[in-house]
Amino acid sequence: MLAVFAVSLVASFEALAGERLPVHFDRHRIFLSATAPDGKALIFQTDTGGGFNAVTQSVAATYSLADKGSAASGDETLKLVEFPAFVEDSGIPAPVPDPWLDGNLAVVADERLETDGFLGSRWFAGSIWQFDYPEETLTRLEASDVPPGFEAVHLGFRADESGARDLNFPRITIEIDGESLEMLLDTGATALLTDSAAAAYGLPPETRVAASYIIRSRFDQWRDRHPDWRVIDEGEVVTGRAFPMIEVPEARVGGVSVGPVWFSVRPDNTFKNYMSSMMDKQVVGAVGGSMLQYLRMIIDYPEAKAYFQRPGNEETANNDA
Repeated sequence: MLAVFAVSLVASFEALAGERLPVHFDRHRIFLSATAPDGKALIFQTDTGGGFNAVTQSVAATYSLADKGSAASGDETLKLVEFPAFVEDSGIPAPVPDPWLDGNLAVVADERLETDGFLGSRWFAGSIWQFDYPEETLTRLEASDVPPGFEAVHLGFRADESGARDLNFPRITIEIDGESLEMLLDTGATALLTDSAAAAYGLPPETRVAASYIIRSRFDQWRDRHPDWRVIDEGEVVTGRAFPMIEVPEARVGGVSVGPVWFSVRPDNTFKNYMSSMMDKQVVGAVGGSMLQYLRMIIDYPEAKAYFQRPGNEETANNDA
């Protein structure tokens, strides 16, 4: 399943201690660059809503990454390799050890990834992250000293009886059309635009853009209630099938309003059953870059909180949890 002050607040925000990572934003999706020993830049896609940490077969072979056994993932068995030291040397922190991957990388066929590697929910877990979409930066923070002007939102994570989390998929509550919706917080959500959608975006067909997702039954409700909301019936392509997209005029998170926001439609089962089985509550979609593009966002995984700010709304925000 492939986020944002008066002058004084700017100074406070930028003073947060942390490590700014070497990233670039591509249509509100976040890609991280690692320098390999041979000087080549390896590109990793990052995704809070993605399950594994992975590299392609060609990367694993080229750099002789150490074999770390294997792990079962659904119906497949994935080879594991050691999370390489050269990634750390280029400013990318290794993930917190995980019960499944134990901090290592799964090896996948090259065509499964857009990039050389993928960093998902297990990589983000255990740390505090500042996503500044307007400024296009990603920073790993040393502490969650959130500056004034941010709205706090609680996050939900599935955990066992001892409180230990496994997949670290964050659930967040947003509001659309006067209703609260439980969603996956999914910074890697992506739409592959059809000709029709590409024209609406002013981009070439088959361009990948940041997306958010909503289940078909909720889409049908929105469309019935709001015939004026813009819909592209064949908006994006997923595994050879075209799905609709709908433009929601306004969405709210933690009292912060943004919009318009494009949502791509998914079958109900995708979220209500499959994705929800890996989360603490049932979800009906995902919040990605099509909504987060307006925001500064801090995700504090240890405290299960997120903080949001839309530049220009600083005076009315408050960061009480």
